[in-house]
Amino acid sequence: GELLCGYQPLVMRDPKVFDEPEAFNPDRFRGEKGVALLDYLFWSNGPQTGTPSEKNKQCAGKDLVVLTAVVFVAYIFKRYDSIAGEGGSITAFQRAN
Repeated sequence: GELLCGYQPLVMRDPKVFDEPEAFNPDRFRGEKGVALLDYLFWSNGPQTGTPSEKNKQCAGKDLVVLTAVVFVAYIFKRYDSIAGEGGSITAFQRAN
């Protein structure tokens, strides 16, 4: 069989699904409307809301990856008071006292 998959950057910019699809809006997946959009967020072989199984062959570690990212971001915000950068890239961290 052939592997058929979608191209995530195009899927996430569909104006039929997302308001202002070209804008970075991390809050678009919050609230009741945001939860409904999770059906359009694909993770390997199926929607983010799906559970990994033999039938859909989703990554068994997908929930662990999301949890690890949340813990990492929380750790950065807890450890540092500010993040300084130029041109959209981080160039220095200032450690919290």
